[in-house]
Amino acid sequence: MRKQLILITMMCWSASITLAQSSNFTSKPEYPKQGENVTITFKPGNILSPGDKKLEGVAYLFNEKSQKAQEIVLTKGAGVYTGTIKTDKDTRAVAFAFTSGEKKLNNGNKAYVLMMYDDQQKPVVGAYGSQAMIYQNYGNYLMGIESQPEVALEYAEKEYANYPDSRNTSRATYFQLINSVKKKEGHPVIMKELQDIEAKGNLTELDYQFLSSWYTRIQMKEKGEELKNLVKEKYPEGTWKKNDMMNRLYAEKDPENLEKMYGELTTKYPAKEEAEKSNYDYLQGYIGRMYASDEKKKDLEKFKKYMQALPAESRYSSYNNLAWGMAEKDKDMEFAKELSHQATTWAKNEMLKPTAKKPDLRTTNQWNKDRKNTYSMYADTYAFILYKLGDYKTGMQYAKEAVAIREKKAADYNDRYALLLEKTAPSAQVKKELEEMAKAGHAGKDTKEVLSRIYVKMKGSEAGLDTYMTALNNYGIEKLKAELVKKMINEPAPKFRLVNLEGKDVDLAQLKGKVVVVDFWATWCGPCVASFPGMQKAQNKYESDPNVAFLFIDTWEGGDNQEKRQKDVKGFIEKNKYTFNVLYDTPEKEDPNTFVVVSNYKVNGIPTKFVIDQDGQIRFKSVGYSGNEDGLVQELSLMIEMAGSPTYSGSGSGKKAF
Repeated sequence: MRKQLILITMMCWSASITLAQSSNFTSKPEYPKQGENVTITFKPGNILSPGDKKLEGVAYLFNEKSQKAQEIVLTKGAGVYTGTIKTDKDTRAVAFAFTSGEKKLNNGNKAYVLMMYDDQQKPVVGAYGSQAMIYQNYGNYLMGIESQPEVALEYAEKEYANYPDSRNTSRATYFQLINSVKKKEGHPVIMKELQDIEAKGNLTELDYQFLSSWYTRIQMKEKGEELKNLVKEKYPEGTWKKNDMMNRLYAEKDPENLEKMYGELTTKYPAKEEAEKSNYDYLQGYIGRMYASDEKKKDLEKFKKYMQALPAESRYSSYNNLAWGMAEKDKDMEFAKELSHQATTWAKNEMLKPTAKKPDLRTTNQWNKDRKNTYSMYADTYAFILYKLGDYKTGMQYAKEAVAIREKKAADYNDRYALLLEKTAPSAQVKKELEEMAKAGHAGKDTKEVLSRIYVKMKGSEAGLDTYMTALNNYGIEKLKAELVKKMINEPAPKFRLVNLEGKDVDLAQLKGKVVVVDFWATWCGPCVASFPGMQKAQNKYESDPNVAFLFIDTWEGGDNQEKRQKDVKGFIEKNKYTFNVLYDTPEKEDPNTFVVVSNYKVNGIPTKFVIDQDGQIRFKSVGYSGNEDGLVQELSLMIEMAGSPTYSGSGSGKKAF
């Protein structure tokens, strides 16, 4: 057994070296030790085009208890970039990300990762485990590579083969990976580990909760319930009781009752740790927002009282969000102005001279950009409010700063700027500036309407207006099309057969010959809901086209309570009068919180849309929602057109399905 373990370990090492030392990425020393400097060499090859922005590199150090970003100063040679990083004494692995503007230069769908080694050239404890974290979720967040639970599980198992004690600190992650990859076949492995934990005895409340949760997830509900009851018996005043109180508080919708319940909670369970304080801060914000949004018991002074108890970042984020909502509804505009002005002033001060500490996982450049973007968002809200209140001159100052930070590429920000520019600048200037936005493809609905009005004003009539606007729109379309060509992919779409709102089966295979738009969403997802008016417009545009179909897959919703899920989803669709063909993603039998189709499509966040061509190949993947309704319709229309056109059939990577 001892010799076999050594052989396995040696095989693990060799596999890791080939991943780190690839044809376009190498490092010295080959077996770096913790605390040493590491020099890396990167050859972007033809991934980097002559017109692309400067190449930037970031090293993400996975240390014993945290992760942090470190900028790499890159020196350019003949098609080669070199840089040096400093590892920490507890660094376990380092992941590298290379970007050029918005372009991420990935190693296919693999991460550039370098592990740390000991004196015997053996990976240190946690090195393989760090790679498991990267392929489970960190890689998607930091480097833009897809989550790959199968690969993550392989690394987790290598970690345990070399360092069995690692189970004690990362067992939950290991279980999640087994449950995701092996599904029911992995349950005996999980059960054996759970039994080992029980056999050790001296269990804490957290141990019992962990066991109860996982026995339930592997379909041993009676055992899970037994342990849950045992927790209450052994720890009658334990954290479970506090959690129950918090859950009841979140279920309460009356702000006065919320206030009373919060007082009882904090009196009985005062915050002792930073995590508890953070949870209580969030609860205070929740109560404050309820007082601001409840039409019958609205109390804006109480809203401010609860907001003042929050950390500055949370407080001013709430101010900005509430002010924007008020402005959209034209309600409490003076109060909205007060809140927005405070938020904008704070954000500008933070942008220029921050008081907050830089997050470990952001480089200085990234953090600077984050603070600028926060200010631009708050300034845009304030500009919108001032526009509605008729203070165009002051509003223009803020709108100008907001669009400059976004490089005039955010169509929704440009819309507010256009409305204020129309009120404060000569027609010739308005026409010139907004034409540039339209030609670049960054003009929203309001920007185009302002351009139309300026054209008529300067020409004295509407003669030629349609031709003028069509020509401008075509500029933007061609530019957007060129950008979309670069994003085209060519991968087989995973098959599915799901039930829709009417109880009918919908089979993707039966839609072969059509271009299919698949939109993953949930009722709790704010950006999903915000995108739906635009998605309805897009669907309406193609409602008479027999060669295009739209499918809206509700996912990550309901868990065990599928009856409530169906009621909530149907109610949401009917209330908003959407005509979508909504399908219910299927929860795993072994784990109701894991859904089949969204997992098969390797979706990490919603909304995520896929455009599938007539042959069943994914041609486009679009994540998130920019907030620009007309922009969504235009972009999706081009994707549908390009996916269905023989002209683009060879674009992208992958193999055709037959």
